[in-house]
Amino acid sequence: MPAPTTTCSICNETVLKAQTRHIGDGKRACKSHDGVMDKAEQVHSDALAKIHRKADEDKSRRQQRRKEQEYVFDPQMRCHACNCAVEHASNLLFEAVVASKARQMQGDTSANLLTNPGPIFEDVKAVKGDVVGCLVYDHSELSAEEWQKVKNAVQSRLRGGIEMFGFVCLCVNCVDKLGIPNKLKNLPQPSLEQLTTIGAVMDPVIEEVVKERQSNE
Repeated sequence: MPAPTTTCSICNETVLKAQTRHIGDGKRACKSHDGVMDKAEQVHSDALAKIHRKADEDKSRRQQRRKEQEYVFDPQMRCHACNCAVEHASNLLFEAVVASKARQMQGDTSANLLTNPGPIFEDVKAVKGDVVGCLVYDHSELSAEEWQKVKNAVQSRLRGGIEMFGFVCLCVNCVDKLGIPNKLKNLPQPSLEQLTTIGAVMDPVIEEVVKERQSNE
């Protein structure tokens, strides 16, 4: 079988293919021509770099897909900005009230949400785990500047959904960091009479919750 031949793109002579090098754009040239070997090495180096670059991009896409799949199937609520585990702040507040009542029913009056909340928060952590309170904002609750801050802060893979649906979940730490209004701090303060009325209504309900949980332990 005859050795394969090709046409040199410089001298246009038909030569053995083994005597030439690829110099790009599908062209080959005799090794003996000036600059051919340097050009061939550069083309070869560029081709290898392209292969490695594509492999890195493919790996990055696979890793991103895995992260997205983990996020989709993660039942834990997470902050859209820092991705920390979160729970609705109202739920954590309810758990704190329940924990405080449980301690009172056990005769422990040292723990108090206003003066000594530490032990109560530890009780909440035992129930809810190591989570941070979060607040959910509709874009209509924020100014255009504040909403832009939120969009810039959220994870890029979530930005499209947040812009489409118009709401965002942020942990209280990110709320403070972004300087947007903290809805919990800005709630209207009830009067002493209102607090007394609420306490009278809620106290037996909270007590029943405590008793039910204790019976299930």
